[in-house]
Amino acid sequence: MKKPSLQEFDITAEQYSQYQLYKTKIENREIGREEFGHRFYETFISVIAIIFILLLLIVARVVLLNTATSMIGNGKYVGLFLFTLAVLILSTLLFFVVKMFVAKPLRPKLQTLKIHRPFKNLYLNLQRPIAREPYFDNAKKYETQNEAYYNYIGDLQRRFPDIIEFNYNLQSFFKKNIDEIVSYEHNETNNSIINQQLENRRAVWLKMDGVTFEREVASIYREHGYEAKTTKATGEGGIDIRLWKDGQYSIAQCKNVRRQIDEPAARKLLEIANKERASKAILICSGGFTPQARSFAKSRAVELLDLNQFMKLVTNIYPVEYQLVDAIIDASVTNSNTTYNFKVIGKTEILYSSHTHLEETSYCVFETLGDAKKTIRRLQRIDKMPLASEASYNVEEWWLESIPRGYYRKPLYYIKVSEKELKTTANKRKEKEKRDGQRKIWTTEQYVQKSMWENE
Repeated sequence: MKKPSLQEFDITAEQYSQYQLYKTKIENREIGREEFGHRFYETFISVIAIIFILLLLIVARVVLLNTATSMIGNGKYVGLFLFTLAVLILSTLLFFVVKMFVAKPLRPKLQTLKIHRPFKNLYLNLQRPIAREPYFDNAKKYETQNEAYYNYIGDLQRRFPDIIEFNYNLQSFFKKNIDEIVSYEHNETNNSIINQQLENRRAVWLKMDGVTFEREVASIYREHGYEAKTTKATGEGGIDIRLWKDGQYSIAQCKNVRRQIDEPAARKLLEIANKERASKAILICSGGFTPQARSFAKSRAVELLDLNQFMKLVTNIYPVEYQLVDAIIDASVTNSNTTYNFKVIGKTEILYSSHTHLEETSYCVFETLGDAKKTIRRLQRIDKMPLASEASYNVEEWWLESIPRGYYRKPLYYIKVSEKELKTTANKRKEKEKRDGQRKIWTTEQYVQKSMWENE
């Protein structure tokens, strides 16, 4: 919504000020009309109370005059003053007492009779009309539009506190968020590709038996400039590989198992290194190490490498060639009068914006889950969708959070379209058999490695 201006309504600031003055006069007159009945009855009751007091004073006039004359004759002017003051105070108190007792039963009866109506009509007829200028209609339209605008931006600021940075332009705010979403999804897609390829490389190493694992580890150390010699399959006192580089002698032990190695294993290998007079002991375990083991090795000549850390040594020699998604492609589809624009990232599409022939572009970030699902239903009815029937429509969350945190946290929603994974029953059966077989291999290897460790 655009902020209205005085020029749009063909009025000046001075004319709008005159309209405000006119409006104030009208409001004051309306208040006076509404309160006329109440003021009339209050005045009526006050008059009755005054008449009652005057009657009392007439009845007591002889006593009051005689007292005053006596004081004047005796020259007691101070006493006369005090006497007059006492009569006035007593009359005032009596006025309020009489008004209170008379008003309570009398006011409801007077209001029922509505005797104030003739006087009110007279009061209205005697009032002079307030001059109304022709431009007041435009001023009223401007005021209404201005009030609607400030209500709108107040609601926007309540929903999105950061929208003030975008001059309360909701679509600019949504565009900034959808651009961030596209950038985030782009990074996530490439990270997923990187992680998948690294996971594939990890899987190759995890499938190795113990002897092959030791041989390949030694080969990697040779590529890093070490002279490496593997020991016999049964090991030599817990030593799997002997390493020499720059005059330094080190020993290495390899464990291609899933379980974590604890502190005693690291301690025992260090003792072996001391007996061998090695400068360093290297313990490589695919399953990683417990915090106690890492704490033990932190200040000692023991280097602990899990599979992820060892993969860095492998990658330094054999870099992984990633087929990353470099470009984000624009795509669009039209249904009736609405065009939907997408950002294509690999095999994923993000609904970016939509527009019609008459409306401006609306960026597809939704405040509610229901709005996002309605849009998905409209997209599913389009035959020319890029992924057609093979598409999987997902509503994802995008959280807005204040800086510093804690002031507000609010979710927005966006639509991600990706290819649906079609799996046949045969494929599912093969995957299950593969997982079961892998589980058996790991169980066997862990048992063998554990037995070897205990024999050492």
